[in-house]
Amino acid sequence: TEGNRQAYVTVERDIGDGYVAIIPRFDIYEVNPTQADVPENWVVSFTGSTGGSTNIHEIGDMQICAAQPISQYSKPDHYEITHSSEGITCEGSEITVTAHDAAHNEFITPSKIDLSVSTSPAVDAIVPTQITIPAGSSSTRFYIQQSSALSNIDIDVTDGLATDVDGDTAGEDPRFSFADTALRFYANGVANDISKQVSGLSSAGQNLSIKDIKTDDETGACVPAIKGPAATNVELAYTCNKPANCSSTGLMNFNGITLVGDAQADGLRYRTIPMVFDSNGEADFDFNFVDAGQVTLHAKKSVAANEPDPAFTLLGASNPFWVRPFELKLSAQSSGTDINGATANAPKVQKAGEPFDFTVSAVNASGLVTPNYRPGQLQLQLVRTGPTTAG
Repeated sequence: TEGNRQAYVTVERDIGDGYVAIIPRFDIYEVNPTQADVPENWVVSFTGSTGGSTNIHEIGDMQICAAQPISQYSKPDHYEITHSSEGITCEGSEITVTAHDAAHNEFITPSKIDLSVSTSPAVDAIVPTQITIPAGSSSTRFYIQQSSALSNIDIDVTDGLATDVDGDTAGEDPRFSFADTALRFYANGVANDISKQVSGLSSAGQNLSIKDIKTDDETGACVPAIKGPAATNVELAYTCNKPANCSSTGLMNFNGITLVGDAQADGLRYRTIPMVFDSNGEADFDFNFVDAGQVTLHAKKSVAANEPDPAFTLLGASNPFWVRPFELKLSAQSSGTDINGATANAPKVQKAGEPFDFTVSAVNASGLVTPNYRPGQLQLQLVRTGPTTAG
């Protein structure tokens, strides 16, 4: 293909005396002007087969040339489905689909992938039912809507070959539910949008809040479930996702009260925290996590019966978000003594060619190590600071 709706085809064969054209070169668009545009990436497949006892077909010594070849063509092994918290019947709930390889790692698609979405049992609406993962990406999002309480919803996606993994294998296809009440975590007014945080710093650059919501029995609209001005007790907790176990020092300060995290498989360690909800049912908060990794916040509020309304429980969880170390701290030692001399007359001078201990520590803003930090491929750059002249 050469762009401008030009796509040339020719077929040549070599049976021992050099290549001879079987199909002379021609432009597909001249033969068929209604031919659809050639896709950005496309695949040609060849098959060699064995027929009867004396009929053998083989392909050998074959070369394929392309102006811009794809180094490796592959497709996702399966898809992960994720969502943050239980849905509420007065608004749509966002669902994320992520392409994975066989090892459950994110898969970057070389070309766009179209997916079909369905649920069992059926929900009121899927928006849209056909979704696309763009080329060069690994995920996309859509919404599901349900006007009445519904639980144990299985969300399915397929590209025609690969699908999601039913049965919640590796936590990649959890069931979904809709309720008439919920708690929502907001960041700068956007639901489930807590961004990457910095270990040891409070709520890096975002205005965070929790909103209590219920579905109005008459209008079906979202309205506040509880209002201030008096403070009300809310139970808060957090789980560690990646890595799956919280460290013993991985504590979170939430509105001045310490929360202790736990692994996803264990029960949530809720602590009661007084919060003030305004007339819109929204309460501000901040937090400070002193470790690193990916975590999720959880909230729960039990509301007593108030005629004619029965008792109910508000539940909610934030989006999973990452907390990175404040900095990487470097140190060098020899025989337990720091190598930090800046001049030739320093108390400790390391001779060239002799080994020494070099340590990289991930720390929070207070200088304490973040034990749950899992580095990728660290890059180290050395800069000579002395002597200042050659020689």
